[in-house]
Amino acid sequence: MRPELKDKLAGVLVPLVTPMHKDYSLKLELIPRLVDYLIEGGVRVIIPCGSTGEFPSLTDDERRQVIRATIESADGRVPVIGGVSDTRIGSIIELANFAKQVGADGVMITAPYYFLPDEEDIFNFFQRIDQSIDIPFLFYNNPATTKFNATLELMERLSTLDNFGAIKENNSQPVRYYEELQRFGDAFPIIPAGEPPAIFNMLSGAPGFMSVAANFNPRLIVAMQEEAQAGRIPEAFEQFEKLRAYRSIFEARNRLGYPMYVVFAKAALNLIGFEVGPPRPPLRSPSEQDVLRLREVLREVMKLEVVN
Repeated sequence: MRPELKDKLAGVLVPLVTPMHKDYSLKLELIPRLVDYLIEGGVRVIIPCGSTGEFPSLTDDERRQVIRATIESADGRVPVIGGVSDTRIGSIIELANFAKQVGADGVMITAPYYFLPDEEDIFNFFQRIDQSIDIPFLFYNNPATTKFNATLELMERLSTLDNFGAIKENNSQPVRYYEELQRFGDAFPIIPAGEPPAIFNMLSGAPGFMSVAANFNPRLIVAMQEEAQAGRIPEAFEQFEKLRAYRSIFEARNRLGYPMYVVFAKAALNLIGFEVGPPRPPLRSPSEQDVLRLREVLREVMKLEVVN
């Protein structure tokens, strides 16, 4: 186990959107401005090329470009964890070693997807990766996309690997997260994701929280995290209600499996003046009606300046 991440993975962590031009080519020149905005908003860790960064739609070379640009833009001010998930072990190893070379603090890896491996397959998969990298990795338990939900026993086995550093948990059940925190919280960081149960996971004692909405409103998510950690429960729920108003625009469709959180995070950034462009196909931008509702929530509920 690698202890380096234990003190780094705290506060609000952001899976960064990947800015693009209208023709879907990378817009790397916008990354420094995005990173500055997030750091000024109180974000503690930035993760390029995760699900929010549309990693399945990027080439390996594009992912290298985004990871490098994010690290250079952060310039040591906050840790950067590179998303290197793939179905091919070779790609994961190559991207992880690249991330190490350019100064990443760690990498994030999901269970392999498309095929449906069992727990022994998953452990062997990570064991092979572990033997070929020299950088801490976060195991990202994301059953919504991988169709695999790790047991606590598998998490314990993964924690014995030399480069294991932490878990990102995107299980939607707060009780499940609480059980993980009680069992492993003293040994390594367990960072919850998934915004619907956010406030409950925070109140369970989560050391940090990974939020997509922090891309466009980092101060809101930071305030909610700080209020929850300080035990100011009414104030924490006041911030959570603002997040819930935003999620209500698309939550029903999100539950059906379409990654609305990606397309709406980009739409919100576009509205407040960060021209991050559209999501890449097969994803598509929200409808005009949804954008109108989003604009209203950003302006009236979140009190953000909408310029587009």
